[in-house]
Amino acid sequence: MTEALMKALAEPSLLLRDFTRLGYEPSFQSYCRRFLPVYLSAVREAGADGMPALTDSLLDGMEKQWKNVRFWNRSLAHSEIKQVVVGYLTPMLLSEPELRPLAASLRDGWNRRWPEDTYHAAGYDTIRRGFKLRVLGFEIPEKKKEELPRDEI
Repeated sequence: MTEALMKALAEPSLLLRDFTRLGYEPSFQSYCRRFLPVYLSAVREAGADGMPALTDSLLDGMEKQWKNVRFWNRSLAHSEIKQVVVGYLTPMLLSEPELRPLAASLRDGWNRRWPEDTYHAAGYDTIRRGFKLRVLGFEIPEKKKEELPRDEI
C-alpha cells in the first residue's frame, strides 16, 4: 500500500513546475483526483490503530526517495519532497475530514524526525491566498499581516 501512496510524491519537480498563482488550482485539483481515493482507502484499511505505522511507512518512503538521489542532490530532493508534502499532500488530506488525522500524524512525525526542518499544516485556501500578484514582473503590494504561521489541523 505504501508504494501506491508514495506515487503522490514520485515526481516532485513536475508538481512544483505548476506551483504558481495561475497553475496551482488546476494542478491541485488533478492531484486530488488522482490520489485522494488512494489515501482514503489506505486510511480506512489502517484504521485509527494503524495510523502511526502508516505515517512511519510514508516518512520512511520519503527518506528512501531522497537518499536514492546522488549525495550532492539530496538536499534539493529533500526540499522538493517537503514542498509537495506542504503544498499538495497536506492540503489534500485536510480537505477530507477522514484524512485530517493522517495530516496531523504526518506533520508531527516529520517535525519529530527532522526538527531542524519543521513545517506547519495549511489548507488549500491558505496556500492559494499566499501567491503574490505580479504585473510585468512587478509585485503588487498588499497589506501585510504580522501573524505567525499556524496549523489548520
